[in-house]
Amino acid sequence: MNKKYEDTLYNNYAPLMVKFLKDENFKTLDNIEFKKRIQDLFGVDIDKSEYDDVNPRLKEAETNIHNVYSIMRKDNFIDFYILDRGKIDGEGDPLKSMLTDDRSNEDNFILYNKLLLNDDISVLSYILNDKTSLEDIYVYFNYEKNESIKNKLISTLTDIDDYPVEFKNSLIWYNDINKNENIRKNTLTEIGKKKPDFLFDLTNYVMSNRETIKKPFNVYANKAIATLISIQLDLSTGDFVSGNNGYTLLNNLFVQHPSMIEIFKKQSYFNFENIKKASDYFQMNSDEKKTEELYLINDKDGYTNLRKGKNANSEIITKLNNGSELYILDKSDKDWWLVVTPIGEQGYVHKSRIVSK
Repeated sequence: MNKKYEDTLYNNYAPLMVKFLKDENFKTLDNIEFKKRIQDLFGVDIDKSEYDDVNPRLKEAETNIHNVYSIMRKDNFIDFYILDRGKIDGEGDPLKSMLTDDRSNEDNFILYNKLLLNDDISVLSYILNDKTSLEDIYVYFNYEKNESIKNKLISTLTDIDDYPVEFKNSLIWYNDINKNENIRKNTLTEIGKKKPDFLFDLTNYVMSNRETIKKPFNVYANKAIATLISIQLDLSTGDFVSGNNGYTLLNNLFVQHPSMIEIFKKQSYFNFENIKKASDYFQMNSDEKKTEELYLINDKDGYTNLRKGKNANSEIITKLNNGSELYILDKSDKDWWLVVTPIGEQGYVHKSRIVSK
């Protein structure tokens, strides 16, 4: 059938695309294998489209998959040319030129099809040295068949706020959201080993936005939170009292969203034994705190610092304003007391800044 938007452009471009691929030694998959690959990578069932150029959009999603124009089920390739088609005043026909006179074997159209559909490692050198391609291939297109791509991608991760929502979601969930294991646990675990701060912040992103995560991932937000916390419970060397990122996240989640305690319980803690153990500890600790005395910060400067160590030069964890509530965990030091805030932040405060409520 003709293109979804009822034009005839693919009558002109599709043969040129097929020839370009063939000239670059691309091997066309049979229909069964092509359908399977597209389902695995993009979560799109091409048989459900009435058009030969399949819209690359997940069910119920608002936008197409990042940087994919169409999936061509008649000729079994993917169109990655995100640009206007047809003649443009003063510029001729840019797409036709890219497919004929101005060809490049480093064109993403060639590189992506050869890697995603042929597992052709001859393109790796380019992919590994281009950050955008790394993110496209591994994050957005879910290609996990090459360890070097995964490792390089993880090494490039920076601050969580540097990335759009779509990137964060694609790191957490597979495009094929209906498969049994739809969370990218292996990838997230590797990130936790190599970039623990990034995984911590990624978890906070899901926790803070769990009620506004876009379709189709929204249904699995709570499962993702449990998975992310479970990973960090396993990776952290500290106990629940100190130094465990996983427990810090779970504690903050339960304090800020108490309903999650019951949600986790009803879901059998998503079959994570460490989540159950940490949840039990939280509830036991909460019951004990109900009988403990609350203390307040009172400093002439209007605030004091919660520190990692027992001295004024120790690293600052956070600022505690006057009136901030806390519990005393240890008064054994003559000057610095170990305290914990109601949201689980734990560290040392000089005893002179603490008063009984």
